[in-house]
Amino acid sequence: MSKTYPKNWQRRMMICKNPDDPSPQWLPIAAGIQSRRNSITEETVEFYYMDGEGRAQQESATQSLSVSFTGHRCVGDEAQDHVLDELLESLENRSVGFLDYDSSIVGKPNARRGTATISISDYGSGAAFDRQSIAFTLHISSKIQRGTVTVNEGQVQFTPAG
Repeated sequence: MSKTYPKNWQRRMMICKNPDDPSPQWLPIAAGIQSRRNSITEETVEFYYMDGEGRAQQESATQSLSVSFTGHRCVGDEAQDHVLDELLESLENRSVGFLDYDSSIVGKPNARRGTATISISDYGSGAAFDRQSIAFTLHISSKIQRGTVTVNEGQVQFTPAG
């Protein structure tokens, strides 16, 4: 088995306004995006038992996952237009479906799917001569479903694992 070192651009993230639709429209988060940061926060609980002689046993109790994006505003990009135009002033409907897959993985599950809540931290700022900087985060709000993504003629297909 050969080893590879995939590039970050091969890690594709998409959002969808209508994930329960029989033919969901997945919008790639890519145009103008310079950086992506995944954040995992976990909390553990400790248990002390007599047979452990006062030593703690730890167990993971909670987990919070989020994916942050930073880059430049690209007007006309469907994903950015949805996040920065349609959702900016609306706090009621920030839930979207997400699809996260790695195009460098072939022959085994390469994707995660679920729902997320979007928070926007910058909708266009910077120096007068520079491109507008943007930043937003997807906070994963559902159990993640593993599977495989295939793309045929621009159509994205998710197949659940197992």
